[in-house]
Amino acid sequence: MASDAAAEDQGEFVGYYATLNYDDLWDAPRRVGPDSDVVVRFDQFPIRLVFWQGTNYIPAWVTENGKWYSDEFIETWGPGCPDGGDCEPMSDKQNRYAHVRILESTSARAVVHFRYGLCEVEHSACANPDPYTGWTDWGDELLHRVSRRRGRAQTGCLDFRLHRAERRAGTRISGNHHHQSSGEPFGG
Repeated sequence: MASDAAAEDQGEFVGYYATLNYDDLWDAPRRVGPDSDVVVRFDQFPIRLVFWQGTNYIPAWVTENGKWYSDEFIETWGPGCPDGGDCEPMSDKQNRYAHVRILESTSARAVVHFRYGLCEVEHSACANPDPYTGWTDWGDELLHRVSRRRGRAQTGCLDFRLHRAERRAGTRISGNHHHQSSGEPFGG
């Protein structure tokens, strides 16, 4: 059962790299290397903060019973986006731009860096290209999670020419096939 597996996985507070799989049909065409995902495990709570390539590394809270909840990210829309659409990290279906890495992992805190292009889904082009450099808009986030206390997030956009930008509201993500490649149940 998922809640039993999550409770058994509960241990020391740590941020670590992992290879998280979903399903053979889903995983086979994806180009990801080993340990490309990041998990922050909490010592006193049976929850995890997960940065999985299958969700474009957008951070998600995974509960003890395998429910996924994604909180927020930067998005923009309108004339600066190709075809005037919506540009956000969810649109980066090939993970061309999204990147996650652990900057610090100690028994006291974990700091995770999540960087992503604000792109659209059809052509994978990013928002507001600079006419001289071609540089586009990117989200740049540092997430600080502290054992036994609340964490904080620092969010920035690497281009302040955005005509419209906002933090996306929370989203519940359903699914119960996630597991670590080592065979340990993951999230459901």
